[in-house]
Amino acid sequence: MANAILNSCGIYSIRNIQNGKRYVGSAVNIGSRWRHHKSTLRSGRHHSIKLQRAWDLYKEDAFVFELIEVVADKCDLLAREQFWMDLHAASTSEHGYNVLPLARSSLGAKRGPFSDAHRAALSAARTGVKKGPMSPENRAKLIASHAGRPLSAEHKAKLSMVRKGKNHNKPITAEQRARLSETGKGRKHTEEARAKMSAATLGIALSEAHRAKISQSLLGMKLSPEHRAKLSAAKIGVKRGPMSEEHKAKISASRRHWAADQRKPAT
Repeated sequence: MANAILNSCGIYSIRNIQNGKRYVGSAVNIGSRWRHHKSTLRSGRHHSIKLQRAWDLYKEDAFVFELIEVVADKCDLLAREQFWMDLHAASTSEHGYNVLPLARSSLGAKRGPFSDAHRAALSAARTGVKKGPMSPENRAKLIASHAGRPLSAEHKAKLSMVRKGKNHNKPITAEQRARLSETGKGRKHTEEARAKMSAATLGIALSEAHRAKISQSLLGMKLSPEHRAKLSAAKIGVKRGPMSEEHKAKISASRRHWAADQRKPAT
């Protein structure tokens, strides 16, 4: 845009060229407002959560900044912004990214805690928004958009505070177990991740209760020929050190139990 237009007062929109949805706003200085939008969107802290999520999902190249109307008198900004918001249905989930259905101005306003009226307006604007299950494609895009994004110390502290007090020992339901199994299918850990997991578990002593649970879970499990081949290949070349007397005693005892079970008559 030309500098004269960027420095003008008017109505603008941030449009998603992939689905046509848009955010409509007004500014005394169009160029300054667009720079502010880009800065907050790139840092993940835009006030419109709907626009921020779309930006993270579709990436920056999918959005264009457009000047809709130049407004000569800044006193007319809110009225003209409301006109264009209504025209494009910018506050509806089907057509736009505006959070509130009514145009508002922050000129001269002091930012502080939301008033009860403001909270009520936010709640009313989001009422009726249907949040259905996310499609696998959208889920994959969200995961890809967050890949490699480092968390700030402040963000980590907030996550830690949120998780404090939660019962992490609560048994997992069958449905949750199935979901975890489905999300983990086909996922391969990198060598770096494997090394980190190995280092994290070194020296950890398992309790008797934990050992009993592992033993119980393995009872009756039959390994496939492919699994046996992998275990065999993994052990090739592994140098075994001298076995402790305690280890020898455990192996001897387990073999005696196995032999005794084999001698028991079938019932």
